This record gives sequence, C-alpha cells and structure tokens, in this order.
Amino acid sequence: MGEKNVFIINVEAGSDVRVSGLDKDNIIQKSVIVTVRDYRLSVESYQVGQRELVGTCGQDIVSVDFQTREGIWLSAIIDANLGRFHFSDMTAYDLKEEILLEARNSDGDICQTMTIHVKDYTLIVPAYEMGKVRLDGVVGKDIVKVQLVNGSGAPKTVDVWNQSFQFTRMLLQDIQPTSDVMIQGLDSLGKVQNQQTLTILDYTVTAPFLEVGQDTYSGTYGKDVYKVRILINGTAVQATTAGG
Repeated sequence: MGEKNVFIINVEAGSDVRVSGLDKDNIIQKSVIVTVRDYRLSVESYQVGQRELVGTCGQDIVSVDFQTREGIWLSAIIDANLGRFHFSDMTAYDLKEEILLEARNSDGDICQTMTIHVKDYTLIVPAYEMGKVRLDGVVGKDIVKVQLVNGSGAPKTVDVWNQSFQFTRMLLQDIQPTSDVMIQGLDSLGKVQNQQTLTILDYTVTAPFLEVGQDTYSGTYGKDVYKVRILINGTAVQATTAGG
C-alpha cells in the first residue's frame, strides 16, 4: 500500500466526488467514485414548557430519537423534502436536563448524535394579598435573579436561592389594588426570560369607631371582599353582600 493522504474539503449533499490516482506524467490511471452521505444534524434551542422540539437533518438520516426520563423512546416526524424534523407534545413527558438525540441511517446505525441542554425558565408567582410583608415564589434552574417592576418605577431585584425567590419588603413597594406589577425572571446574562403579571388581592376592611346608640354603621372594603359581616360578642348580627 502507498502512503495515505488526507484531504480536508467542503462538499454539498448530492455532489459528484471522485478520487483519482495519477502517474508521474499527471495522467489519471484510476478513479473511484466516492459515496457522499449527508448526516448533518442541527436543533433549535429548547426550554421547559415548549410544545415542540425542532431541527434540521441531512437527507441520509432516516430517524431521530431520544429517551425520556421514564425510559420512553420518542421518534421525530421527519420531512425529507424540507430536511426538517420535529417532536410534538413535548410537555406530556418528563424530560432530562440533557436530551441526547440519536440519528440513524438506512442501515439502522447511529450516524450522528447531539446533546441538547434543556433550559428551565419556569416562573411560579402566587397572588399577593394587600398588607402582606413578603412575596415568595419558585423558579426554574436557569433563572438566577427575579425583579419586581411596579408600573414605570425602577425594578427591585433579588437573587434566587435554591430555585426560590423572596421579596421581604412588599409594604415599601407602593403597591395599590389596581397597580400594574410585573414579576420577571432573569437569566445569567441579565435577560428577561419569563414574566408574570402579579395578581393583587385586596381583602382590606376599614372599620371606624362605633358609637353607642348609633343606628347605621358603614366602612370600606377591598375589591376582593364579597361579604361584610358584623359580630358583637362573637355573634354575627348582620352580613351584607358587597354592592348590595
């Protein structure tokens, strides 16, 4: 056998590639047709909550599969004409933090693999009740900071600890029952990846003093109060439906 030569070339799928042996006079003495196979594989970024995982694949890939945390193997739907594949209903499965895609050729052999790092930008924010001093919530592993934005005011930011966050000075945030408050989850680059409008509950009841012998008694209540009840010495004496 002669010496081995390695050629680094870029070739498109479907190209006619031949390797030829030439003699000392630069005359082709032997040519071999090279089979060109397209095993290219690419995938778009994926995060928890997305319904589909999509990507592209070469024309010689016939299947793309991966295994869920429960051990279930999922197979992509491949559109050979467009060179694209997709997995649907991804939210129905318990996914690993890393998805290992396996692409196979017509012989059933694995011809390409790719690891997808699943991003988790989950942001769970409970309703806030007027008068409470604290707001707690839960985030996915790729959220590192959470900020509270009240209207056009400056954001108030807290760090995430063990995938949870806590605002401890809610009474200083000037939040009103009708305020437009946004809770935003930020990634390691400081980019907002998820946001939720804060639900504000107002069960406030104001009760002025009651004078002995007074015939009527009135006060104010928050927007989420349905009924106001008066108790005297532990006994309910009257209940009024809000607005009636």
